[in-house]
Amino acid sequence: MASYPFNIRQSRNARLQLVEIGDHLSTPLSQKVNCFQLNSTYSIAIEKMNDSLNSSLIYMEPLQTPLLIIALIFLPVIVIVTIVGNLLVIIAIIKDGALCIVQNYPLVSLASADLLMGVVVMSQGLIYEVLQYWPFSKNMCYFWITTDVFLCTSSILNLCLIGVDRYLAISRPIWYADKRTPPLAVGGIFT
Repeated sequence: MASYPFNIRQSRNARLQLVEIGDHLSTPLSQKVNCFQLNSTYSIAIEKMNDSLNSSLIYMEPLQTPLLIIALIFLPVIVIVTIVGNLLVIIAIIKDGALCIVQNYPLVSLASADLLMGVVVMSQGLIYEVLQYWPFSKNMCYFWITTDVFLCTSSILNLCLIGVDRYLAISRPIWYADKRTPPLAVGGIFT
């Protein structure tokens, strides 16, 4: 039997296979690399694999032409709408004096996190989805995954902060009006 840099283990369902990656995580950048393969010892369950096992590389099946056309139309639109929409929210709150109040600080923080999500994470995710392989380096893959988790968590925490802020503003309006100050709002955003 030939020696390959990965071992194939059959699961109970004969169609699915788990691939264990050995010490060959430093594949040349000229080869197609699955970003999630680089992130852990076990890659995603793969339904189809090359029978001849010619390469030490595993990548997703290419998109069929109709799916590729749909992806090329809608995914860039989603990324552009995300970037432009959040940029407009930030500009509106900064430029309009009536909107530049303490209550809107968490909204600017949420829009900033979502803007970075669109610029950094969604744009690279678009490339990954269309090409069906990771064309960048291993470090860029780690950066992409880390940034994705960080910005999603930041957005969720900003939504929680907005919810708590609105709850206190409605349930205790007189008490909370005195307590809501710019340092408290900024402190809430950064904690």
